[in-house]
Amino acid sequence: MEPNSPSRVSFTFSDPWELGGTEASGNVTETATGTSERILLSLDVAIEHRGVTYRSLLVSPRLEGQSLFGIKQGRSVPSNAFGLENETTLADALSIASRWRGGGLAAIGKLSPALAANSVGSRPQGS
Repeated sequence: MEPNSPSRVSFTFSDPWELGGTEASGNVTETATGTSERILLSLDVAIEHRGVTYRSLLVSPRLEGQSLFGIKQGRSVPSNAFGLENETTLADALSIASRWRGGGLAAIGKLSPALAANSVGSRPQGS
């Protein structure tokens, strides 16, 4: 990420509803900035969804004008995520996502700086 930005982040799912409230933490391995801001997040613990295991997420801002780098100030950022079965490069992830036509894991949630106390793949109590 940009200088002084956290390299550990978490993505909290709000949709698909089956994963709602699940938090997935990991390391930012690559970033793309400019007109199409994206980060590649390598998950600490893979996410299982509909019989498929996802090891990485390609994350982008959900709202126009938002920046993923708002997490630099400790803020959560509304985000979209695309699940990737294997760890890959950002260029490969962008190519895979550009060919997506349904199925797989497309998610809505928020990106936040990861806290040491957060547990990976956890759901809040009462969910």
